[in-house]
Amino acid sequence: MNRGISFESPNEYGTILGEVLKPIDTAIFKWRIGNGESYIVVDDELDEALFSEDKKDN
Repeated sequence: MNRGISFESPNEYGTILGEVLKPIDTAIFKWRIGNGESYIVVDDELDEALFSEDKKDN
């Protein structure tokens, strides 16, 4: 049974999380995003938050 993972990544632009999760079939798991900051980048600028704080998926 997989209980979860946690890690820290460098504070820089890129697709670090995508690279970490690439070998994992992410569709077969339920995901809970903890505290942190994740934003969509548009034209090299931070845009809206990637994960809404009020969204809950049971």
